[in-house]
Amino acid sequence: MDIRHLETFLMAAEYKNFTKAAKALGCAQSNVTAQMKQLESQLGVKLFERIGKGIFLTAEGEKLLPYAKKITSLSQEVSGLYKGSGQIKIGVTESVATYLLGDILREFTSLNPSIDIVLNMVDGKDYASLLSTGERKYFSPVLLHP
Repeated sequence: MDIRHLETFLMAAEYKNFTKAAKALGCAQSNVTAQMKQLESQLGVKLFERIGKGIFLTAEGEKLLPYAKKITSLSQEVSGLYKGSGQIKIGVTESVATYLLGDILREFTSLNPSIDIVLNMVDGKDYASLLSTGERKYFSPVLLHP
């Protein structure tokens, strides 16, 4: 099982649309479709119901979701073990990232070139509840400073 397939699965599950998932991943929609077919074939189960242009997780897809989150999270942790510098993860809405963080992050990265910054884009509707509960949730990571 390829970790990229699980990352793609998580994006598809989040966006409920292969085209939107592909855009977020920076690849073609056909790549997302092919990866999901490969993952379904490897696991021997159907992960998505395709209804019109939307997709929905099947019961088997729902079962895989928490495991895919754990596996991708552990993969990111392992990658971080060998960077030797550090990483900052910031959950933020797109508008805040666009209008408020640009200058701050530019200055921070110039002063701390060995620290990676990962922005996790959060839907505005989820933002308040995540702040109040402190819940960690999988979002589309955007690595700003490799």
